[in-house]
Amino acid sequence: MDININTGLEKPFTKLIEVISNGCYYLFEPLQIKRIAKADSEASLIKAESDLKIQLKQALVDTKVAQMQSPRFQREINNIVDICGIAAQDLRYADNVSDIPVDQDWSAHFFDRAKNISDEQAKILWGKILADEIKEPNSFSYKTLEILSTMSKKEADAFTNLLKHCIDGNFFVFNPYMDSHQRILGLSNFKEPMSFGLVMPIELSITKDISESNNSIKVGNKQLYVSFEPPISKVKITFSGYGLTTAGEQLARLVNATPDDDVVNYYIELIKSKSDDIYEITLKDNCHQE
Repeated sequence: MDININTGLEKPFTKLIEVISNGCYYLFEPLQIKRIAKADSEASLIKAESDLKIQLKQALVDTKVAQMQSPRFQREINNIVDICGIAAQDLRYADNVSDIPVDQDWSAHFFDRAKNISDEQAKILWGKILADEIKEPNSFSYKTLEILSTMSKKEADAFTNLLKHCIDGNFFVFNPYMDSHQRILGLSNFKEPMSFGLVMPIELSITKDISESNNSIKVGNKQLYVSFEPPISKVKITFSGYGLTTAGEQLARLVNATPDDDVVNYYIELIKSKSDDIYEITLKDNCHQE
């Protein structure tokens, strides 16, 4: 169902309304979509996310909704409105929004999963996904949505904690030949992420070329900077371990995974042990992962 909406709004909000109309046609009738557009046209007057959610919920008060007062239906409505409100807040600050429309099938797939998301922290992730997909379509695959929709809070938290060890956004150091007391991660840390298809089950090796102009290594959301003993100006560092899948990388972009000091210090010592030519490794503490 494709509803053509000309709201006169800025592009992010126009695209959001189009995504709602294309993805929630089985819940919301065209009249309701127009009411949502009207609510969004007043978005500049709304100062808080809670205000926007109230506007959206009021826009959905229609005969169809009034006739369907089952707890399940109302819960689905509330979940969708909450997630759309979070996305709208994110889109307020969007500088660049693609002209490419969000795929209608993706929209339907998204809301078919999102309507069942009741956990408040999970709603934030789904709101971010919706906003990012509106900014840049094809940012999140169907498989990524499917994986996230089937993860429990405990499983999602375990993946978030694992991301605190992620090197440069896509790799985890793990050496099975290293004594267990020397490893900070065990195979148990990878079991569930592998079963969900977030971490590749094949051991890999990566080599990083570290130079004066390219001397940073990211651990979680913190940036480490490598300095060399003169006259050395570059070194090669090799790590063994496991890499994130495409779905894993897509979800990792949503998480601001801050490693503890013990984790940071572990990787500082690990990197130093890779080359005698490394003089110092310093931490930049204000790195933020979007």
